[in-house]
Amino acid sequence: MNYKDFFRKLFTIGACITLFGCAASGVSSTATGAYYENSAAAEAVTSEDYGFKEDSFSVAEEESTIGNQEKLVYRGSLSVETLQYEDSLKTLREQIEKYHGIVEYEEEYNNEHNWYYSDYQKTRGTRNLSMTVRIPTESFQAFMNAGDGMGKVLSRSTNVENITRRYSTTATEIESLEIQQKRLLELLENANTIEEMLAIESRLSEVESSLRIHKNDLNSMDTDIAYSTIHITLSEVMTYTPQQEGLVISRFFERAWETIQWTGTFFIYLLQQIILWAIRLIPIVVLVALGVWLYRFYRKKHPKDANQEKKSIFSKKKE
Repeated sequence: MNYKDFFRKLFTIGACITLFGCAASGVSSTATGAYYENSAAAEAVTSEDYGFKEDSFSVAEEESTIGNQEKLVYRGSLSVETLQYEDSLKTLREQIEKYHGIVEYEEEYNNEHNWYYSDYQKTRGTRNLSMTVRIPTESFQAFMNAGDGMGKVLSRSTNVENITRRYSTTATEIESLEIQQKRLLELLENANTIEEMLAIESRLSEVESSLRIHKNDLNSMDTDIAYSTIHITLSEVMTYTPQQEGLVISRFFERAWETIQWTGTFFIYLLQQIILWAIRLIPIVVLVALGVWLYRFYRKKHPKDANQEKKSIFSKKKE
């Protein structure tokens, strides 16, 4: 064998070894890639099926789901004085009925305690009403302006809260939870073992509980959006509170005469109360006087007992 044949055979053997190695490497790489691909797919399916992976929604999807309409909650308050309490209360109830309102809370009280006197004349306002009503939002401003017909409006305030973002977030959470609930129910039907059923039911219970909470929140927000809340205070007065700014330096003699009249009225009222209290104390005074008289009468009839009582008292003091 010459050297040419030797190198030709050596080259042939080397080429065969190289081709075999490349083929083996390709098969190994393909198998490895297939293994990792199948594992990732299995993990993704398991996580998605059991609902442990939250569905993500972008801001654009949220806006398309809820819409571009802003969610606004209106709240207001009215404080009104009235000279004709019954008429103002009737007007208030008529306005509530007119605008299809709902009374959530109402408290009426009268702090007058001398009404049962036959010659009683009211000298101050005593009746007050505190009320919370729900008015359809489209009639909110009209109802607030209607307060001028009930008497003198002392204060009127309005507050607007924008809950669009919170509303959108809650609606998105509900949509995500409903998707998870549907998947879990499907998995529950196809469960093969008791362990799988218990695991799925536990997760389903959590999802349904969270879903109820979010739905209640959304219903509450819908109610607040549809019906505005207004707090109303109606107070009976004998004269309206004057609207004055700064220190009052005018009408001095008129205000001085009003002060003297008020002082005289208060003095008479105070004197009446003292006399009434004195009358109430008469029975107690009579009982005390009767007790003192009986004690003195006993001492006169039994002077020895009284002297012995005095001696016993002195002896105890010395000891």
